[in-house]
Amino acid sequence: SSTGAFQRLAKSPGFRGVSLTATVLFLVWLGMVVDYNPAGALSEAPQVFIVMHWLFVLFYSLELCVRLLAFESRGNALRCLGFKLDIILLLELIFAACVPAGNVSMQRFVGILDFVQFARVVSLINAMPELAILFKGLAVAFRSLLWCVLLFALMIYIFAICFSRIMAGTPDSEMFVSVAEGMWTLWTHGILTGSPGDLAEYIQEHGGGGAAFLFVLFFLMSFSMLVVMAGVLCEVLSSVASAEVGKLKAAYIVTALRGAQCSSAFWTSKEGFLHGLQSEPGSVLQQHGIDLAELA
Repeated sequence: SSTGAFQRLAKSPGFRGVSLTATVLFLVWLGMVVDYNPAGALSEAPQVFIVMHWLFVLFYSLELCVRLLAFESRGNALRCLGFKLDIILLLELIFAACVPAGNVSMQRFVGILDFVQFARVVSLINAMPELAILFKGLAVAFRSLLWCVLLFALMIYIFAICFSRIMAGTPDSEMFVSVAEGMWTLWTHGILTGSPGDLAEYIQEHGGGGAAFLFVLFFLMSFSMLVVMAGVLCEVLSSVASAEVGKLKAAYIVTALRGAQCSSAFWTSKEGFLHGLQSEPGSVLQQHGIDLAELA
């Protein structure tokens, strides 16, 4: 049934709040395990770690059962990406508890595998619209960031050629014996460290006035990064925030319509929808600034 007890429970704010609270406690507990649990295997750990581990296993098992029973069709659960991810995370918890003591290689493998539990952060992000907007903005900005990296690589390539020419034939100039070596030097000793002083001193010693070109490179890259990143961040966050506000407004309107006296035909047919616009649902839409003439 689409309106059963398990569906009401799974959709209730209390159930979601308990689930999010448990996720926060679990993530905090992972840090405490790293700091205070000296054992490699759960069977060798102090009793409190064993009890807490199985309590989390029990809670997430019950949560999955409720969500599974809330699906109108059990097959739909296996088509839900979030549900399948939670099953994998639960199986990893059970597997970590079954690692035998003394098997160091398996314990190290499980220690690395525990990182997948941080996928539970996704549920926290979805519960916080501000974080969701930031992460979606980063995803949208990824393509622009790739072009920024290409721009910086082009700058480094041009100046690597410049320095290789200036320092050609200079003794002890192994940092710029080739263009590739020059690019690596500018990247590792200049860009990554953020302190070009030593590199400028080296270039000044072996290449005369070449140090001036280094500061030109750093100025161009710093200025470009500032302008590009500020522009990209503002544009992306603006577009994503606008889309998220639209989604939230649409969800709020749907919730308001569900609270109004809407017939089943309002949701299933065009005639029922148009007829509903002349009654309470139409008033709800008008209260949210929607022009009924355009809908009709």
